[in-house]
Amino acid sequence: MLESLENGLGLSIVEFFQKGSWGDMLWYLLYPFNLIGSEMGFLVLLPVVYWSVNKSAGKRLLILSLAGTVIFSGLKSWWMRPRPFHVDPTIRHIADTTEYGLPSGHTIFGTSVGLWVANHFGKWKITVIMIVCILLMGISRMVHGMHYPQDVVTGWLLGGLFFGLYYWLTPKIEGWFKENTFRKGMIFSLTLLIVAFVTVVIISDQYEVRKSVLSPLGALVGGLLGIFFEEKHIHFSTNIKLKIRFLRALAGLIVLIAFYLLFDVSYYAFFKDDYSILSMMMYTFRYLLVGCTVTFFVPLTFKPLKI
Repeated sequence: MLESLENGLGLSIVEFFQKGSWGDMLWYLLYPFNLIGSEMGFLVLLPVVYWSVNKSAGKRLLILSLAGTVIFSGLKSWWMRPRPFHVDPTIRHIADTTEYGLPSGHTIFGTSVGLWVANHFGKWKITVIMIVCILLMGISRMVHGMHYPQDVVTGWLLGGLFFGLYYWLTPKIEGWFKENTFRKGMIFSLTLLIVAFVTVVIISDQYEVRKSVLSPLGALVGGLLGIFFEEKHIHFSTNIKLKIRFLRALAGLIVLIAFYLLFDVSYYAFFKDDYSILSMMMYTFRYLLVGCTVTFFVPLTFKPLKI
C-alpha cells in the first residue's frame, strides 16, 4: 500500500504543492518552518525559552522535543520508507539526505511543541495560532519535497500521541526528579545514554541512520546532566526584567553558537570520513556537550555577566 502511495497519489500530491508560480510562492513563505523544525530550532528557540522566558517551560520543551526526536528517528530506521525525491529525482527538495522519510520529524516536533504551548497558555487565540502552525509545518514538508502526505499525517498523529503521553507522564517524571538525589539522576542519564547508544549501533550499521538518532540522544542526555548540575549549583531564575531577558538571550546564543561551531569543527577535523564506533561515540559526545552547554554552561555565565 505504501509503495502505491509513494509512486502514485502521494507523489501526485507533492507535485501539486510544487506546481506553478503559487508553488514557488509557498516554497518561500513556508521556508521558516523548515528552520524551526531543524537543528536551528533546537539551537535558538528552545534555549531562549529556557534562559529568558520561562525556565520550567523551557526545560519541559527541551526534554519533550529531544526525547520525541530520538524515538521517532528510530521509527524512521525501522520503517525504512523513502522520501519523494528518492523515488522521483525531479521533485524539488530543500535538502539532500539519505535518511528515511516516514514519519516526518519536523511535523512531529511542530505538533508536540505546538500542543504543549497551546496547553501551557490555555488561551483560545494562542490555541488557534498553534493549530494553524501545526498544519503549516506539515504542509511545508510537502511543499519543500521532503515528505509524502502519509509521512505528514503520521507525524501529526504521532506528535499528538507523544504530547498526550508526555502530558500524562510529566507529574510522575517531575515527582521522580524531586525524590531522587543528584547522584541517582546522573546515573540514570548515563545509563540511558549507554543503553540507547548500544541499541542504535546493534540495530543499524548505516552512518546517516545512526547520526539521526545519536545527535538528539546526545543532546537529550547532555541537557539532563546540565539540568542536574544547574539545580545543584546555580538555580537561575527567569523572573527578570525585559532588558535582562534580551541580554541573556543574546549572550546565551553567542556562547552556544560559538561552542557548537567549535565542537563541529573539532569533530570533523579528527573524524572526517570515519564511520567507526569511536567516531559515533565522539559524535554523540559532541551533542552531549551541546545539550549541557544549553542547560548548564550558558546559565553559568549569567552571574558573572550580571544577567
